[in-house]
Amino acid sequence: MKKEMFALSFSLLLLIILFSGCAEKESVTTLTATEIRDNMLQAVENNVSSYKYSANIKATSTMINESGTFTTERTGIQIGEVDIVNKKLKQNNTAITKGMSERQHWIVYLLDNIRYYGAELDGSMKWNSSNISHTDSWIAYSALEAQAMAFKSLFKNIDVKRLADETVNDVDCYVLNITANFKNQSIYENVSQEYGISYWIAKDTYFLIKVHSGTTVDRRGWYTSGKAYHLIAVTEMDTVFSDYNLSVTIEVPPEAKK
Repeated sequence: MKKEMFALSFSLLLLIILFSGCAEKESVTTLTATEIRDNMLQAVENNVSSYKYSANIKATSTMINESGTFTTERTGIQIGEVDIVNKKLKQNNTAITKGMSERQHWIVYLLDNIRYYGAELDGSMKWNSSNISHTDSWIAYSALEAQAMAFKSLFKNIDVKRLADETVNDVDCYVLNITANFKNQSIYENVSQEYGISYWIAKDTYFLIKVHSGTTVDRRGWYTSGKAYHLIAVTEMDTVFSDYNLSVTIEVPPEAKK
């Protein structure tokens, strides 16, 4: 009887230990969507010195007016590497328009408050450079910081939802989602914008691992002639971030500086 009581007591103790461990783990993972978002923003601001990213983009625009309906489809690939500490950036872009045999290819460098822009024409790169307002241009081209800025400004007062956790490229991630609608109205046009964006955020570092965004812009207005038009633009974009805080070497080509 004593042996049975000992075995029962031991089993109860083991169950208490196991469930205590589960409760402790659960308390760690029951962060709210807002807490995860804030931790991600802090990580971007304080813990990231460099990163790389790649984005796949599909954009479709349909114009409806008195002349008919015209649809344009474009796909694009964007590859970037960013040195936040030294404010150096390289962005490589390729775009293809459906129905056109030629592709567009251009490269952007930001360095020392100068933007170097190269476009491929007739098989060779044609370069120009210009002085920039570095803060504004940097956010425009730095994909990670642009995502953070959108969260802090454009989507500041938008509810964030936490979805089921997922694994992306062997990284355990929290998943957040936002949906937003904006409307603008003037004498000449009405514009509505719809956003649906999902974020995959690493559980251990709170670094942004992946973003999927879908945007729909519906624009209705009138030409100066008084004729009406209706434009619908839909964009889908997947961006993957990697190589955080690894060494990045960004050098502007000599021909660009010339």
